[in-house]
Amino acid sequence: MIKKKIISVIGTAKGKNRAKKAMKTAIIKARKLVNLSRIDRITFKITGDKALTLYQVNNAAESLFKQINDNAKINISAFIDPKYKNYAEVNMLVKAK
Repeated sequence: MIKKKIISVIGTAKGKNRAKKAMKTAIIKARKLVNLSRIDRITFKITGDKALTLYQVNNAAESLFKQINDNAKINISAFIDPKYKNYAEVNMLVKAK
């Protein structure tokens, strides 16, 4: 029987390229807990202020896609929250073998 591992990590960043930096922080935390190549399902949410664009969300997501299994199922969401002024947060839920 293959044992599955489910983890949750959060990455945060401020300033320029904050979405991508927050994603990098979340990836580093996840890498400490699971082998990224063994991920079979991942859900992540990026939250930022009104300056957060789809381009930035895509750019952050691509930095993750390069490091995980090509067959992994991925769910992405992005939220705008005025409280996140010049700040971004990535919440990531990962299921790995």
